[in-house]
Amino acid sequence: MHATAPTPRTAPFPVMLLAHARPEQLNETLASLLAVRGLNASRLYVMQDGTNAQVSAAVRARGLPLVALPAQDGTGDDKSGSSIARAYGAALSKAFELSGDEALLVVEDDLLFSPDLMEYFLAGYHVLKADPSLWCVSAWNDNGFGGLVRDQKRLLRTGFFPGLGWLLTRKLYEEELRKKWPTEHWDHWMRSETVHRTSKGRECLFPEVSRTFHNGARGTFMNPVLHSQFFAKIAYSTDPDITWPRSEWEPLKTALSKEAYERRLREALGRATPLSDLTELFEHGRHERAQRGSGGRGGSAASARCCCGGGAGGGELLVRALSNAHGQRRERGGLKFSSRA
Repeated sequence: MHATAPTPRTAPFPVMLLAHARPEQLNETLASLLAVRGLNASRLYVMQDGTNAQVSAAVRARGLPLVALPAQDGTGDDKSGSSIARAYGAALSKAFELSGDEALLVVEDDLLFSPDLMEYFLAGYHVLKADPSLWCVSAWNDNGFGGLVRDQKRLLRTGFFPGLGWLLTRKLYEEELRKKWPTEHWDHWMRSETVHRTSKGRECLFPEVSRTFHNGARGTFMNPVLHSQFFAKIAYSTDPDITWPRSEWEPLKTALSKEAYERRLREALGRATPLSDLTELFEHGRHERAQRGSGGRGGSAASARCCCGGGAGGGELLVRALSNAHGQRRERGGLKFSSRA
């Protein structure tokens, strides 16, 4: 007799939303989140870091579960990387305790959401559970600028933790992250391969077209200039007709396996136009943009490959030039050219 395959999960995930002192943005975030298809509002846990009365009023007005986190260092609206990290750790532990679930979605009070957010994460979870080379699913594409992304059903893999709406399993949190949770800059810690090796070489799934939008132009590490340059132009799906039926989950699991993905990547590099220097690379990009702008052929843009050499520092020079030319942000842990498509 053959063992019966376990039934894929179809129940929506609980959601942990961390909020501090931005009631207006929280209202927008809650309105957007509650419009997500399939979301169970009774399992939306708003974790309040602080005592802002308007924040707690906004949550209670919607009848949502509100959890006051233990007091952190810092007063008023000012937060530090260390206090945010402690709040995150406390919020994750409490959310898993309250939900009793095997996984949860992690979001913040400055995001907007796509209608298919929950369905997307269910499909991604099916892939994640089957592939030990993956450790998370994210809703965010760091490189997903409007005009550069098209395929709303295309999923990619990255070694750079994207965040900004992500799926965390209880197993990963309890067995690896909780006991080592950092005392500052938790997101940098999640991306650290040189010091902490947090991911252990595993990757995250993310969509070509983001399922979240970063709506907050002000925050502890955010200002209007930074937001305008790196976040405001990221496209996210607002199409209510996009769905992720169970019939697509198995093909996704096969197509996104590490072996199949790496094979397609090698084939794409083999087909790409070889470029000898950065001038040629930028000219190639201008040609592609002009062709699209003049009504040229649709579909994905042609690929190009540019190999760096020239001794020590050549790779860093290429990274700086590419990031400056394409509006990408360099962070500790790597450049946010994360598509590996």
